[in-house]
Amino acid sequence: PVARTRSFVGRRNFGYAQSDLSSSLCDDDDPAADSASASDAADAAAVVAGNGGGRVSEVVDVDDAKFPDSTGTVELMVTQVDYTIEGSGREEHAVIHVFGRREDGTHEHVRVLGFEPYFYAPTDSLDTPPEEAHDVVVDSRETDPDGEPFESIRGERLTKIIARTPRDVGQIRDDFDHYEADILFPNRFLIDKGINSGIEVSERRLGDSDDSNGDTGADETQTIQVPYTEVVPADVDSDLRVNMFDIEVDDRRGFPEDGEEPIVCLTSYDSFDSEYITWLYEAPDGEGEIPETLPEYDPYQDDIAVDVRTYDSEAAMLDAFISYIGSTDPDLLTGWNFEDFDAPYFLDRLDVLDTRTDKDLSADRLSRVDEVWRSGWGGPDIKGRVVFDLLYGYKQTQ
Repeated sequence: PVARTRSFVGRRNFGYAQSDLSSSLCDDDDPAADSASASDAADAAAVVAGNGGGRVSEVVDVDDAKFPDSTGTVELMVTQVDYTIEGSGREEHAVIHVFGRREDGTHEHVRVLGFEPYFYAPTDSLDTPPEEAHDVVVDSRETDPDGEPFESIRGERLTKIIARTPRDVGQIRDDFDHYEADILFPNRFLIDKGINSGIEVSERRLGDSDDSNGDTGADETQTIQVPYTEVVPADVDSDLRVNMFDIEVDDRRGFPEDGEEPIVCLTSYDSFDSEYITWLYEAPDGEGEIPETLPEYDPYQDDIAVDVRTYDSEAAMLDAFISYIGSTDPDLLTGWNFEDFDAPYFLDRLDVLDTRTDKDLSADRLSRVDEVWRSGWGGPDIKGRVVFDLLYGYKQTQ
């Protein structure tokens, strides 16, 4: 089911649950949209500039949020949108993380505060205010900021129910005859903000470099933090930094599962450096010597840079590779059959070895926000980076 209002905020045409950055999701030429956006930006500026408090949203207080002075604006092509939960108890709130690259290729990390997780329910179906019936509901509204009522596409009056976190939406939605409760929170942000390819944000930089996992040694940018009302769509084009890698696993005892067998080597390719690297370690029960060059390898094109790196243990090899991912900071990780095997097996093997070595082999080091999630469907979610399977992409072309 789809909700709407008569204002720009609700004028969306959903026939799906997920957004598509390549498709237009709002009317950029709508005067009402321009008016609403200008009003939102003015309100945000007043809150951020004011010293007397105010609220960024129902769960984010401006006194607790840190919005540095703006030094201008930044435009970037969006490469990934994720979120994390910060705070605890009644202070929990969602933080949107937008990752992207400026036209010159510089990577940016934007923390967006104040965007609220919500869904709709028919007003007539509510016996009591939702915030009284559920502790995780922080507010409910029957009209938009312009006073226009929320309605379904059939004209049914709706109530907008704001939860504390996206997780809470999933936990309580079955208690309602809900509308739009199955839209993933990052997609909700993209749709509501009308983002198709890029964004423009105020350049409010925090003091900390974007080096959350400690591997990048990053000094090129500092994280930007803005209220959600200062995020506007923009048409920006840049290049993704892609890392393609393939692992080889010891399969002499059958098909390996759940990280039970060693990763004997892996090869990676970085699209910015145009460099191939083969990572090897000296297997304890193998025979022969590790080659330092590949003289008999016949590359598919001339002048390919190939670097062979050797290590004395599997743990040392994988630790070095994780650090390499941190230092090169790719936007996209990919490979053939990547979501079904290479990526999940790589994470599983890190979990197995992490308890057996003094190396830090936490899978969270691969993430730009120190969070990696697994699920029973699709590939792993390495937050901040896109995980894409070339096999899946190939099948879509057939």
